[in-house]
Amino acid sequence: MKLKNILLESIWDTAAKSITKMVFDFVKSSYDDYEPDFPDDPDDFDYEDATISLPISVTVIRNPKAFKGNYFIDGGVLPVAKPNRMELEIYIRASKEPAIYSELYGVLYEVIRHEVEHLTQGGPNKQPGRLPSATPAERKKAEKLGRFTYSMLPAELGALVHGFFLRAKYMRVPITKIFKMQLDEWIKDKEITKEEYDKLFDT
Repeated sequence: MKLKNILLESIWDTAAKSITKMVFDFVKSSYDDYEPDFPDDPDDFDYEDATISLPISVTVIRNPKAFKGNYFIDGGVLPVAKPNRMELEIYIRASKEPAIYSELYGVLYEVIRHEVEHLTQGGPNKQPGRLPSATPAERKKAEKLGRFTYSMLPAELGALVHGFFLRAKYMRVPITKIFKMQLDEWIKDKEITKEEYDKLFDT
């Protein structure tokens, strides 16, 4: 990889790290005054540095009904909007706080870096050389065909790799371990088959 490309990746990694810290600080501060059974209203933040500018909407939902895990993070961006926009929904089992914070931070870091990568694929923050983001029609069609087809979209696969890489760096483990953790979860939830597992891992 050329030095210029390495430096560019570092810039986006740094942006993801700054956004993660901002969001995570909000998650921790919201724990002190949350009300059971009442999800917080979305909070809006503005993030801007020398490389990226976007509003961020964060909703923290503690103890949602029919929630089995300790936490779950759902992220998305509107890369073609002006300005770009990132939306995050963070579901947390409050009884596990703050014990889960270290693990939660790693996953949040991954999700945000994933979404930052999508921002570089289209819209005002599009970067030269990035794979173009899938069109809404392409994404909708892939989603209907299942997790494997969706994950194999070139732009989606690239975003997965960038997110996994930063999470692996944070946890100080090989990126292959993060891949396997995610694929194992999809296998467990019957979102992919063993054959699809192997194809994704070997891609």
